[in-house]
Amino acid sequence: MGQTKNKIHFAWFVLIGLCITVGLGKAALNNTAGLFITPISEDLGIGVGNLTLYLSISAVVTMFFLPIGGKIMAKYDARIVLTVAIILQAGSYAAFGLMNSVWGWYIFSIPLAVGGVFITVIAGPVLVERWFRKKAGLHLVL
Repeated sequence: MGQTKNKIHFAWFVLIGLCITVGLGKAALNNTAGLFITPISEDLGIGVGNLTLYLSISAVVTMFFLPIGGKIMAKYDARIVLTVAIILQAGSYAAFGLMNSVWGWYIFSIPLAVGGVFITVIAGPVLVERWFRKKAGLHLVL
């Protein structure tokens, strides 16, 4: 009779880690920005439209940085790249709290977008692809 394995395969831990990383990067940081727009615009004494321009700047930077980010991720160690990306994104959010004018939000939307490119867009597909390229031909047994 065949021997059954009760051990969970390492690839599932990689997948769960990616889900948490991307989920926190997208949901907790990017998608909750709308909750704070009105209180921040009132605190800064500006209109909501002036503040939300930082989201447009972030989107444009993301669009232009995606091809560059892909090359960086292919060339350098993913752990270092993702650590720097997390620092950029979290540091930008921390810096937002210290800004007394809308210009600081516009400036810090750039590193926010650069970090977000790696965390929310590139990390998942690249790391999964690296796993399967390295383990090509092996099957996953549950």
